[in-house]
Amino acid sequence: NTVQGFGGGLSFLDGATGTIEDCQIVNNSSTISYVYGGGIHCESSTPLLRNLLLVGNSAAATGSDGGAINIQFAPAPTIENCTLVGNACSTGAGGGIAGGILVQWGAAPTVTNCIIADSPAGAGIGCLFADGTTVTGCDLWNNAGGDEVCGIDGGCNFSADPLFCDAPGGTYHVAANSPCA
Repeated sequence: NTVQGFGGGLSFLDGATGTIEDCQIVNNSSTISYVYGGGIHCESSTPLLRNLLLVGNSAAATGSDGGAINIQFAPAPTIENCTLVGNACSTGAGGGIAGGILVQWGAAPTVTNCIIADSPAGAGIGCLFADGTTVTGCDLWNNAGGDEVCGIDGGCNFSADPLFCDAPGGTYHVAANSPCA
């Protein structure tokens, strides 16, 4: 999917709730300048995002950000057991904060047991005017803009190769010897 707006794959707006589970959100993009959320855009909403695979999503136009997921304003979603790989944001003026998850404007999501890896532009998780994100048990690895946790470090976070079985072939299961297993 390609959109000229927020959320190339899907959007949650103005108090939306619900559960998105066991889905793949792949190769979506938002292509107009200064929009957010190549894969998912979540604004003032509380969905549960669980067991998702987000790969190759981008918010790469000038000033755009949040390649996989953009979260802005409270309340915010819960993100559990998700794998985000190779998602990208803009490298131009006004963008470039987060290829994985961008949290902004007071949002405070909970991110638990996720792999956020290989963003070619932007950090794994980036925060802009939002310091309440709680990140627990996550592997942030090989993201061009950095692998640091912004917000609250809930513990057990690390940065190591997740050892995907066959990432070039599109298989993002982790090997038995993966630090994420």
